[in-house]
Amino acid sequence: HKNMIVHKSFFISFILLIGICVVYSNICNVGVSTPRNCKNISSSLDCCCKFSLFNSNTTEVACYTSQICSETNGSCGDPTSCHVGSVTPLGCSSDAPCCCTYDDNRGSATVCTSQELCSILAGSCN
Repeated sequence: HKNMIVHKSFFISFILLIGICVVYSNICNVGVSTPRNCKNISSSLDCCCKFSLFNSNTTEVACYTSQICSETNGSCGDPTSCHVGSVTPLGCSSDAPCCCTYDDNRGSATVCTSQELCSILAGSCN
């Protein structure tokens, strides 16, 4: 009888672990990014800066000077090819399971939505 309880609890743990893996494998980087050449905005903007926003899991990308970027604890990238915007990793829910990337009037956008709506937006599900 004890063996049956051990096997049952192991089985339940295994199912929960599989469930957690399935939920976390569907992480969608939700946000909008716009392609920019920072040098066209101002010659002093010598850095495409990628940094985290206020201890959150949101990642910001902006045209900054390298000094300001280092003050945000960010990393500098090529200022002539910068995708400005913010991205937050989210798990898509079962009613909006499609991590849809599409072009909007500002650049590239990613949202959790249905496959039908993603098709209407002429996007692609990841």
